[in-house]
Amino acid sequence: MDLQQVDSACGERSRSTCGEHSRTTDLPAALECVLYMAGEPLSPQEIARILEVSVERAEEIVGALSDSLASRGLQVVKVAGGYRLVTRAEYAHFVERLHPPARVRLSRAALETLAVIAYRQPMTRPEIEAIRGVNVDGVVETLLSHRLICEKGRKDTVGRPMLYGTTEDFLAHFGLNSLADLPPLPEGAPIPTQIPQPAGSSEPPNSTETPGQQQAESPAALPPLHCPQSGA
Repeated sequence: MDLQQVDSACGERSRSTCGEHSRTTDLPAALECVLYMAGEPLSPQEIARILEVSVERAEEIVGALSDSLASRGLQVVKVAGGYRLVTRAEYAHFVERLHPPARVRLSRAALETLAVIAYRQPMTRPEIEAIRGVNVDGVVETLLSHRLICEKGRKDTVGRPMLYGTTEDFLAHFGLNSLADLPPLPEGAPIPTQIPQPAGSSEPPNSTETPGQQQAESPAALPPLHCPQSGA
């Protein structure tokens, strides 16, 4: 048997073994391990790839894991289009004794600007300023540095100004699965000055400080984003 035949035989044996593992392993328990180790939400497609099952089966396994954790301190939540294993809000004060939460600190002006963008995106800086009535150059740069917004291309108008919209990190930070989860605004109602607190959260994610107290979070500590590339 030559080297190519050996490689082929080993590959077949490996695929057979993997398939056998998928049939015999407790897949909800395996998913629990995967979500525990993941640093960001995993999509149903990614879960299906890891567990070597169909997307439909992956969703069933997520449901089974969620049911098994119903009386436990952890839960599976869907945020930013994927699934994540998180602690329950009622036990947050215990967890915080071990790991004080590292929050993104934003001024009230930044939170108000973020709310405007979230409800009206994509928007240009002049459009944001028309609603807020003040210059927003500084707060837009702050939101970009925290990766809560990103460039979404350029508007097809005079000067081709940059358009801004929210990111996957924005969804994850505020516990939203998609922008459709933002509470709808009554007709004619003003845009809220803060993003509504997600259901089940132990503390509001909107954290404000005076400008002299603002603490910038290191961009390197944030997960990568998948923002569309802006036009030149």
